[in-house]
Amino acid sequence: MKISEEKKRLFKVLLPYVIELMLGSLFIAIMMIYYYQFSLKNQLKGFLLQRYYEYLAFISFSEKIFLTLQYQKITMLNQKMGILTKQMMSDTQNFEDLVAWDDKVRERYSIGYNKPNFLIQSSLELQDFCKSRLLCGNDQVCLNKYTVFPLQFNYMNDQVQYEKAQYSTYQYPLSVGWQNLTTSQKEYVIKMDLNRIFIQTLVINSSPEDVILPSLIYSVKEQDGIFYQIFSMNFLTLFPQINNQDYGGPFKCDLVNGKYQQYKYTNVNQFSGFQYQDAFGVPCGNATNQCTECSYYNQKRIFPFEWRCRPWYLNSKDQFFVSFGQPYINLNPTTVGQTITFKVVLPNENIKSIQEEYSYKQDAVVATDIDLNPILDRYKQNENVNIEYSYLISTNPSSNSTQYSPLVIAHPLMNLVSKPYMMLNLLTLKIENKSSINLLIRHPFQMTPQQFTQIVLIK
Repeated sequence: MKISEEKKRLFKVLLPYVIELMLGSLFIAIMMIYYYQFSLKNQLKGFLLQRYYEYLAFISFSEKIFLTLQYQKITMLNQKMGILTKQMMSDTQNFEDLVAWDDKVRERYSIGYNKPNFLIQSSLELQDFCKSRLLCGNDQVCLNKYTVFPLQFNYMNDQVQYEKAQYSTYQYPLSVGWQNLTTSQKEYVIKMDLNRIFIQTLVINSSPEDVILPSLIYSVKEQDGIFYQIFSMNFLTLFPQINNQDYGGPFKCDLVNGKYQQYKYTNVNQFSGFQYQDAFGVPCGNATNQCTECSYYNQKRIFPFEWRCRPWYLNSKDQFFVSFGQPYINLNPTTVGQTITFKVVLPNENIKSIQEEYSYKQDAVVATDIDLNPILDRYKQNENVNIEYSYLISTNPSSNSTQYSPLVIAHPLMNLVSKPYMMLNLLTLKIENKSSINLLIRHPFQMTPQQFTQIVLIK
C-alpha cells in the first residue's frame, strides 16, 4: 500500500512531537515513581528508626529497673545490719538479757575453748584463722584457695569454708588479743556478732540471678575504733606493710616449731605505732605540725590502717542513713567495687527528726562492699557492638559535692582496648564540654588522653 506524500509529510511533522510526548510522559512517570518510592522509603525508614529507638528505650528502661532492684536488695542488707547495730549499741539492749548461755562468760570465744559461747577471732592473730586449714589435709587445691575470702559467701558447698565462716573478725586499734579488751568492749563485739546470724542467712539465700553481691560486710565504732567484720579474715597475711620480718613475719598458715607466727607487737606502747603516718606509711605530720587529713593519724595504732580515716567513713558524716560511694579499684582482692554505708547515730533527746540527725557525727558506720565485676561481665555480652551495645556510667553520689568526674563502670569494649591510662576496666573521665559528652556516649574509646584523667581509687 502506497502512502501519499501528504501523509508522509504529516508523519514527518508529527513524529518528533509524538516521541517527545512519549519520552516526556515516560520521564514524568519515572519521576513520579521515584519520588513516591523515595518518599515511601524515607517514611518506612523513619518508622523503623522510631520503633528501634523505642526498643532501645525499653531495653534501657528495663536495665534501669533491673539494676535499681539489685541495688535496693543490697541496700536492704546494709540497712538491716545498720538498724540492728544501732539497737545493739543503744542502752536499751542489755548484754545480760541478750546472751543465752547461763554463765555469761565472755572469754570462751574460739574452738580452742571447751564449749565456746561464740566464735570471734582477731585480725592480727593466726591461730583461729588458720585452724580450719588443717581440714584440707594434703589437698593442694584446698590449701591454695584457703585464704580466698569471697569463698566464704558460698560456704554451704565447702566444709573447710564452712568452718571458716563460723567466725567473725574484730580489731582494736590499740592492742592485740581478746584479753586486752575491756568488759564493755567485749560485750560490744559479742552483740555485734548477732549480725552474723541474720546477714549470713540473707547472703546464703541470695538469688543466682543477682549481679550485685556483697564482698565485705563490716562496721567501725567511733568511740574506740573497734572494727568488726562478718566472716573470717586475717590482716597479717593480706597487707604487705606488716607481712614482713620487721613485724614478726612473713606470715602464713604454716606451723613453725609447732605454733603459728605471731605479730611482733601486742600494744602500741611497744613501738612507734604508725603515728603521724597515713595508711600507706607516708608521713603526714609530726608532734608540732599534726596531720590534718584525719586526726586519728596523730595517735598510735597497732595496725597501719585507721578505719575511721578511710574515705567511706569520713564521707558518711554529713549524710543520712544510707549513702553510696564512688566506684573504686580495690587492690586486695583485685576487684572493681563500691561501698554502701549506713550512718549509725544513737538515740538522742535533741534529735527530733531525720533532718536533725543529718548533721550529727556518726557513733558508728556499717559498710558493705559490693563487687561490680558481674555487672562488667553482663555488659560484655553484647554480640555486635557495631550495631548496638549497652554501657553503664556512674552519677554523682553526693548532693553536697560538685567536684565530680563520671566513671565508665561497664562497657563491652573495655577488655578489647589497651591504653596506659586505663586500669582494671575502670575509666575515670574528665568531661569538659558538650562535645566530650557526645563523644563519651557514642565513641568513649576514641577520647584522647587529654580527655581522660587517670585516677586509681583505693577504698
